[in-house]
Order: sequence, then structure tokens, then C-alpha cells
Amino acid sequence: MNKIIRSLYTAMVQDLTPADRISQSMKEEILNLLKEEEASLDRQVYERYRDKAFQAASAL
Repeated sequence: MNKIIRSLYTAMVQDLTPADRISQSMKEEILNLLKEEEASLDRQVYERYRDKAFQAASAL
């Protein structure tokens, strides 16, 4: 039974995009940390920082 559950979980996780792997609380924390930067940076620069932060968090 444990092996079946593990197989199902692995298959499910492989179908998720990196952004889907991040929990909602992690997303909120990242956005809160970057809130000040959002106001002071160019939109494209901010989005690159934000995307890199999400990418790093999804690798955990």
C-alpha cells in the first residue's frame, strides 16, 4: 500500500509546475518580502526578481 501511495504522489508531483509546488503561505511571504522592491524597481526588473524567488522556493 505504501508503495502505491508513493507512486501516486510521485506521479502527481511530476505533473505540477514549479509555481504549483509552492505553498500559499510561501507565496505570500515572498510577495511581502518583495513589496518594498516593487515600489522602487522597474516593473520588468521586479518581475525577474519575483520569478527567481519563486523558482528558488519551488526547488526546496
